[in-house]
Amino acid sequence: MNVLFVGRADSPVLAYLREVEAHVASTSRRLHRADPRVRRADFLVSHGYRHRISARLLARFPGRAVNLHNSLLPWNRGMDATLWSFVDGTPKGVTIHHMDAGIDTGDIIVQKELRFAGDETLRSAWWRLQAELVQLFEDHWPMIRKGRCPGRPQPAGGSYHFSADRNAVVHLLTEGWDTPVSALTAPAQPGVLTPQAVHVVGHVEQGGIGARKAPREVVEAHHCGDRHVEGHPSGEDCDRPWRPCQDQ
Repeated sequence: MNVLFVGRADSPVLAYLREVEAHVASTSRRLHRADPRVRRADFLVSHGYRHRISARLLARFPGRAVNLHNSLLPWNRGMDATLWSFVDGTPKGVTIHHMDAGIDTGDIIVQKELRFAGDETLRSAWWRLQAELVQLFEDHWPMIRKGRCPGRPQPAGGSYHFSADRNAVVHLLTEGWDTPVSALTAPAQPGVLTPQAVHVVGHVEQGGIGARKAPREVVEAHHCGDRHVEGHPSGEDCDRPWRPCQDQ
């Protein structure tokens, strides 16, 4: 398989792909359909890529273009996901998703929710999220490359930020990226259970500067087929977790 990686040259995801795949090309520059690396590639992997990829180019990779994002989608799409997850008090985690024409809007392949103590800094939180994201990719790439991770649509709601949005909260970064997350965490607001919620494992509210959506309950992604279980308003139950990748 020919894999085209887009993102930083020092990405551990790129290093991993070079270990397990025979043919890996990479670039951090803007992609064009005429690029010979695009024409030769069978699969597109994005991690920390700073450019938007057009729908026409993505059409060359139906079901074969994935992005690694350091937030628990649909929360904190776009820029500075780690920062906004603390400022807005939204759920925190990492997600691997299929790419579409939107920004961080494609179907979710797999994601993992994370919790952070108050003594974390933005820097340490970012590094932990990256480590979890890379591990999640390494665990699932063998099935992703075989097309055995179909994904599921993102729940409604969530949040999105542009890079310019950081200007509204830069005064909170008193120690830059070494600022303790406790100095950024939004005050608690009353929460509501969304229709997408499944197994409730905690309670985090969204509020404060930059918040754009209603508060919600934090959930674990446990499904039975396409049904939401354990905590779903319907009361349906299931004795096994939803598994996006089928190794068979």
